[in-house]
Amino acid sequence: MEIQEQLTIEEIFQLIKSCNIKTEIPNETYEIFDVDFDFENWKWQDKHNFRDFIDNNFPRNINYQENIIYIESLFERNLLIRSVSWIVKLLQDEQATSKELKIVLELTCIMPNFWQASHNEGIVFSESSKKLALSYLKHLEIDLSTSHDASISDKERIRNLYHSLDNHLWKDIEGEHYQIQSIYDSLSLQFHHTYSFISEYHIDEIINLINKEKRVWQLLFWLANLPEKQKKTVLLQSTNQLAKFLLLLDLRYLLEQEKLQLSDIWVNAPSEWFQILNKHPVRYPWLQLGLGKFLASAKNAQIKAYVDSIEITASYEDIQDCLMYFFTHSTQKRIHYFCELAYKKWECWDFYDSFEIKRSGLDIAIVKYFQDITSDEDRMSFIQNEIEYILFFNKKWFAS
Repeated sequence: MEIQEQLTIEEIFQLIKSCNIKTEIPNETYEIFDVDFDFENWKWQDKHNFRDFIDNNFPRNINYQENIIYIESLFERNLLIRSVSWIVKLLQDEQATSKELKIVLELTCIMPNFWQASHNEGIVFSESSKKLALSYLKHLEIDLSTSHDASISDKERIRNLYHSLDNHLWKDIEGEHYQIQSIYDSLSLQFHHTYSFISEYHIDEIINLINKEKRVWQLLFWLANLPEKQKKTVLLQSTNQLAKFLLLLDLRYLLEQEKLQLSDIWVNAPSEWFQILNKHPVRYPWLQLGLGKFLASAKNAQIKAYVDSIEITASYEDIQDCLMYFFTHSTQKRIHYFCELAYKKWECWDFYDSFEIKRSGLDIAIVKYFQDITSDEDRMSFIQNEIEYILFFNKKWFAS
């Protein structure tokens, strides 16, 4: 059928403001839910009739990225606007029954990004809607052994991953990140509209669920379905160390100010995090600016943990944002301490196994050590010793 009209979600929300529609669910909709929906356990016994009902009555041609709905008929347009109108009104009604709310929560699927768009439009929903959605989430049980066996058949690997996550084996978790991503993909298929509602309107409740969560697979479910824009907020506010570490591995495309805000996560972070996340800093460029800000006011032990974590083989470009912020904003005392540690690390490094290395990531700190810390006498002594070593090596080389 030919496209007659296209409407953005925002336009639809504007249109329903002028609608004078009864706040009641049509009988046809009730009938589908009464036959196929288990209201007590909030789940579909058979979702085929519901899917057919949605496909036959509501627009199917949708641009999810632009939030545009393509309308094919006047009937389709009117039904969509009327339906969205009574869905919104029931979600705002404190007197709506549990049955009514469960139906309309399921029906929010007729609009792409319903919760985000309604929030952007300033639409406020009832406290009873919030309580019902939260009650569902709090009683949700994720059993990965049954939900994920189609994606990962190797049960031994699942057990090993569970062991790593449950015991906070940070190095193993980072190494198994690809497998965690696969589990995220599977868990995202168990998405529920209540989670989108609460994460959009009441992110503090999601953070509270994550903070209290002790069940490994359940925690992965919360993280797998977390909206991208909320990941940084949860990372900064959560007290769950496992959640924070997993979110750290997943962050992308942060603004400069957002990168600086990540400095707070290092205050109480396990020292092992430095070792793991700085081993290959090229993998986590979004961490560097926040690390620099953290180090600018860090304690000596934390500065040492950072320097110890840097591989001499690291490229300066990969840690440049961190070091430049640190040297620009830290105190002279901290900078000198950092440079002394860098020099000691460089001085005792065995280059024989890495003969191809011409520069190290810590070169800037080592140069500052010679420029700002050593005396003229010590500097000249070092240079003279190096010259003598080179001459000795040169003599031995040609003698052989």
